[in-house]
Amino acid sequence: MIGCSSKSETAKAEAGTCIEIKKASATDADTEPLDCADNKATYKIFSTNETETACPSDAYTTYTETRGSDTTAYLCLYENLKEGSCYSQDTLTNILGYAECSDPSAKFKVTTKEEGTEDESICAADDVQYLKFPDPKLTYCLGDAAA
Repeated sequence: MIGCSSKSETAKAEAGTCIEIKKASATDADTEPLDCADNKATYKIFSTNETETACPSDAYTTYTETRGSDTTAYLCLYENLKEGSCYSQDTLTNILGYAECSDPSAKFKVTTKEEGTEDESICAADDVQYLKFPDPKLTYCLGDAAA
């Protein structure tokens, strides 16, 4: 229909907007655009497209909306995590969610967030994992949530 859009608020959002992924599966997702300062806004939109488009690396999470068999929105997302905060991780989808560090669901704590570099060597020896993104250059060092 003219003047109507069946795209979700997330699909209509622009690059740079942050979102919360409340739940996700291979066929369905519940998302909400949020202020990037909100702890629940664990992802930031890198790019929005109307067709499937390659993201800068495999580190990016993708979000796809379809109508019938046609893709109506394809977003490349990267993590919007806060240094000193803890996060849970869904074992099936790998989607991250904010968690209190004392919460048993917290899988890791962001020990370092370094903008302007894509270099895991900045992470400490006791960090258990890292995330790095080429555009914008960003590295997260992740430690044990209980530490």
